[in-house]
Amino acid sequence: MAAEEAVAVKVKDLSSGPRASDMEILSCAAYYMDHGRPPLNLSLDYHSMGAILLRPQSRGTVSLTSSNPFAKPLIRANYLSTPHDRALMVHGLRTCQKIAETEAYRDVFVQWETPERGLQGMSDEEVEAYVRRTGETIYHPMCTARMGRSGEDSVVDGRLRVHGVRGLRVVDASVFPGVLACHPVSLDLIFLDFLVALSSERGQRRERSLANS
Repeated sequence: MAAEEAVAVKVKDLSSGPRASDMEILSCAAYYMDHGRPPLNLSLDYHSMGAILLRPQSRGTVSLTSSNPFAKPLIRANYLSTPHDRALMVHGLRTCQKIAETEAYRDVFVQWETPERGLQGMSDEEVEAYVRRTGETIYHPMCTARMGRSGEDSVVDGRLRVHGVRGLRVVDASVFPGVLACHPVSLDLIFLDFLVALSSERGQRRERSLANS
């Protein structure tokens, strides 16, 4: 869904183009709450539906707490810190409600598990509070060690080498220079393939050097 037409409150379109998506509706025949916690009533079948913000405007931080490389970092997710993100998540949940009320689902759903009465009668403020109370990460963190030209504004260079540290590369979604509207595993594999190519290139140079010595 395009951000410009998504909500009554005008929000900035952060997607890659006028027809690009900034939200994903996740629908699955499973109980998908509280990071996979089993439901209270195991005798029922469950179907979960939720909204995923693909282009969040909120930005968190990952900071060092010590010079010890094994010390845990300080992670501040900073979710829902902008009106843009809050407005789109409210709209996303209301979209889920509309889908659940279509004819295809009407005869399947017996009752709402959470929220107990659905979103009917809830104000936008109440829906936002519900999002804050029950929202979860979708486990796709990225951009915490972004790629760039210098250590001033990035962690790794275009060959995945950590600025200022010899012999260290980073190869995962953390090197993405910007938030991508996707499930990142396919791009992780592309970066891994890129690293293999870099390693092969380095090995070939070493072999040529040995052959010429």
